[in-house]
Amino acid sequence: MQCLWTALLLGLLLAALTGSVLPEEIPHVSKCNFCMECHVGDKPPGGARRSLQSQELIRSMLDQVLASQSGSRHSMQAAKDPGDPASIRHASAHAAGSGMAAGRQAGMTGGEDEEEGEIVFSGPLGTIRKLSQAGMARKLAAGAQVVEPVEEDPNSAASLRASMFLATHTDSVPKQTLPNCTHCYGCNTKLTHMDSEARFFGRTYVNEKGATSSWLFKATTPRTPSGHAVVKLYCVPIPKREAGKVPTCSPVTVLKNMQLLLALEKISEDCGLGDIIPKVWVERVDAVIPELGYHIRWHGLWMELIKGVSLENFLHKGEPVRLPPPEVLDVLHNKLNKTQVVRGAIFDLLTSQCDRHAQNIFIDEAAGIMLIDNERALYENQWCGMDSILLPTTKKYTINVMENAWVLKFKDWGNKIPQCWANPPLLLDYRCYVKDGKIGKDWLPGVGRCLKKLHGMTPEAIMHSYGFPNLLTASALKNRSQAMYEHGFEYALTQGYPRNPNPWRYKFVPPCCKIKHTDTYRCAHDWKPDTSLPFGDPIGGHEWKRDSKDPGSYEGGSVF
Repeated sequence: MQCLWTALLLGLLLAALTGSVLPEEIPHVSKCNFCMECHVGDKPPGGARRSLQSQELIRSMLDQVLASQSGSRHSMQAAKDPGDPASIRHASAHAAGSGMAAGRQAGMTGGEDEEEGEIVFSGPLGTIRKLSQAGMARKLAAGAQVVEPVEEDPNSAASLRASMFLATHTDSVPKQTLPNCTHCYGCNTKLTHMDSEARFFGRTYVNEKGATSSWLFKATTPRTPSGHAVVKLYCVPIPKREAGKVPTCSPVTVLKNMQLLLALEKISEDCGLGDIIPKVWVERVDAVIPELGYHIRWHGLWMELIKGVSLENFLHKGEPVRLPPPEVLDVLHNKLNKTQVVRGAIFDLLTSQCDRHAQNIFIDEAAGIMLIDNERALYENQWCGMDSILLPTTKKYTINVMENAWVLKFKDWGNKIPQCWANPPLLLDYRCYVKDGKIGKDWLPGVGRCLKKLHGMTPEAIMHSYGFPNLLTASALKNRSQAMYEHGFEYALTQGYPRNPNPWRYKFVPPCCKIKHTDTYRCAHDWKPDTSLPFGDPIGGHEWKRDSKDPGSYEGGSVF
């Protein structure tokens, strides 16, 4: 009878042991190919830890039972090695079916033949089925990512290397050889998709997706008061859009962008301009893409979350209806942070910004502004000196004044007389908010001191002090800051370097500092811009080679 009870108890314990979750069944993310849900932290989640504690209790009870059966040779053998007795190995082999089922529920699966399963997501890669390793692998392989060779720059700061932006940088074994997981642990942040909508000014705005191949996510972090940040991930070998191509990856280019953005933040802080660009930092991301389960395991660009919507959205979008023109003008006339507008113009000139359009300026409900996507800067492409809707004489500013088709010299323009519309972004003209419409050398606090500091530095010293990626960008900052320090803002804007090609050097348009809305937006005071254009092709900034007559009438940069 005692043997019967012992056998029954042993059977129950064995069943509990084989049915419990083993440590390997909730794996570390590094042990998975795809993982559908990754828990943040370096230990398995609480449920797994409790199951492991129960497991130890079961083993302890089993030890006592086996030790009490000293008359049984089999039990004596088990008592000598209670953690892995032959009987348990034999029982576990027979229980393989139930063990695998438990593993699938809580952890891992392999299987090249496992093609079908529950649909968990339908998006950029088509229909994703749970734990379909072979299917996912084929989708990735179908558009295998082209990765440019990585040659580490020995002069680069040791803290940042191009290899840090490679997916395989820390892989000990190829990911595709690992099983897929439903759950795992070991991530350092949780990624979620960026909010598709934002609510401001009593309207709902659909956030722009942007045209780049990089991915943007909201991520958890202890580094911000809100506990969240935006992380921008380059070199993700998955297209953002359905039927899109897998983007080419250039870790060296990514590194240069990171270094440039970090250096620009240091410059902005030194020059008292830190409140108009988001804080950024570079940090490793160990996380999985939501719904897809792809493991991100390299460094990304982190940015603080900023409030508001793009100026483009503010002016032209909004549900159920966009903001009425009187309310738009009330915000821009009466609430706009004018000091930040002046700071924005100084920042864009000092750093030679070349992509400042209405989607790259954010405005919040207090009418403060923030400038984003600042990497097109400091002559990095060796062609554009500056192009910003905040800077008169540049192409983007001029397009806000005249019709786009006229400025870009479209062939079908004919003999029409160009009209000048007072588009609301013209209220972000710094000349409306400074004495006599000129900054000259009357710098805002912090700017003059900063320019003096830069004036006393060599390009080499600037590169090493601020961490610029190369001498080209450091020299561009040196030249621009020197012109600003020695001759003032307007001279640096029109005569300094880096300088635009002549087809992009436009005449000054008088500022329109008050706008009214009748049938359209019109300047509320006398305003007669000169609509003449410089010679040359405005598309690429080259000489005119089209088969039609060039409507230009002066050499760009010869008159302002």
